[in-house]
Amino acid sequence: MLMALLKSRLSLRLVMASLIISSVLSVFSTGIQLYYSYETQKREAFASLQLVKETVSDPLSRGLWEFNLDIVQAILEGIAAGDFISAVSLDTPTGHAWQVGPLQPDRFDATYPLLYAPPGDAPQDVGTISFALDFSKMQQRIWAQLWTTLAANITKAYLAALGMLLVFHLLVTRHLLHIARHLGETPGTTARRGLVLPRLRRAPKDELDTVAAAVNKYEERISRHFSEMEREIEDRKQAEASATEALSVRTVFLTTLSHEIRTPLNAILGLLHLIEISPDSAPKTRRHAQAGLAAGQNLLEMLTNTLEAARLEANAVEFSPSCTNIRALADHWLETGKAAVHRRGKGDAISVTLEMHPDLAEHYRLDGARVSQVVGNLTDNAAKFASSGQICIAVSPCLQDRPGPAAQLAVSVRDTGSGIPGSKRQLVFDRFSQVDQGLNRKHDGSGLGLSISSGIAELMGGSLELLEPPSDGFSTEFLLLLPTEAITKEPADA
Repeated sequence: MLMALLKSRLSLRLVMASLIISSVLSVFSTGIQLYYSYETQKREAFASLQLVKETVSDPLSRGLWEFNLDIVQAILEGIAAGDFISAVSLDTPTGHAWQVGPLQPDRFDATYPLLYAPPGDAPQDVGTISFALDFSKMQQRIWAQLWTTLAANITKAYLAALGMLLVFHLLVTRHLLHIARHLGETPGTTARRGLVLPRLRRAPKDELDTVAAAVNKYEERISRHFSEMEREIEDRKQAEASATEALSVRTVFLTTLSHEIRTPLNAILGLLHLIEISPDSAPKTRRHAQAGLAAGQNLLEMLTNTLEAARLEANAVEFSPSCTNIRALADHWLETGKAAVHRRGKGDAISVTLEMHPDLAEHYRLDGARVSQVVGNLTDNAAKFASSGQICIAVSPCLQDRPGPAAQLAVSVRDTGSGIPGSKRQLVFDRFSQVDQGLNRKHDGSGLGLSISSGIAELMGGSLELLEPPSDGFSTEFLLLLPTEAITKEPADA
């Protein structure tokens, strides 16, 4: 029991607070008590002095009138023997003076005149008596009483605090510890057994029983929530496994289907191209071949984008960064852009230009094929929506002052097309989202190109952004940021 009391920090804090408060109150009450005792004894001393004055006034006056010096001396010595009187002095009009006991100069606590009335005559002044009071003995008694009273009060306070500690432990602390141990058990055991406080059978209920009842209700709700969460987690695991399996099956299916469709489609496109360039083909036949080539290219692009979107969703896109000559790669982007313009029959109306920043390094470590895929989608998209004007591909280094990932390489694609309305700017990177919706739209496509490009940029650690319309005549600008690494010297095997 004693060890349990000493380990109870709450009880100890309560006892320490009680001891401090009790000690302060004990000192304060003892001081007040002794002050009133001192004042009482002081009043009693002055009352005793008044009694002495009334008792010795007549015999002392008679002794002075009769000039009986022995009686006067005896009376003065008797007065000086009192507890509170340290000295007494007597002066007569005739110049005689008596002093009994040590008396400091000009120190008189009480002075009284002495009068004597002879028979048949008026009262006569026979002298003046002065008293010097000494309270040192009374103060010594007060100090002795102080320590005794203070020790008794503090002892009572400590005993009361220990009793309070024991009572508090029995009524509160042990129940709180029981509740804490109960809450520290596993949810399953607490739900089966419940919280029961170790009380006597006839003990009245109090706030701790209310807390115990609330804990039991809370544990019941927690137990139900645990069961529901376990069922929900199991259902989600099964759903996730089913979704993963379905996604894997879909990816395999799309890959197989794409391969099975692209193989004969490439053969068809090859035959149509031969018909288009054959000198024996009639003009009408050549036009039909060109229309078939355009439709086949669109179908091949849709198949490629669909397969790439499935790979992105399955997180199956692979990257192979290597040392890449940025100038050669940019020239490839330029040729790809020109090919996209010519493929759409806009070669005479749209010019494709390339801008290279002079501070660019010669080589960068990046996946040239994947970056070319993103830039190719951007230039093809620009060629689709621009009817005339210009498509500009700009490459620059070190855009560190922009928000987002730190970029060592920035590629922007600008065009003078119709632009993107403000209501559509937030949707350009969504899947199957197009500026002109509906069956009668002017431009073809599946709406996957920008979504795929944005996903590839994020997987490379960069970002693809649609900037505000520039003020230099261009209507649309996309910015590709890549956190790549500049290489100062090309490896020997490159």
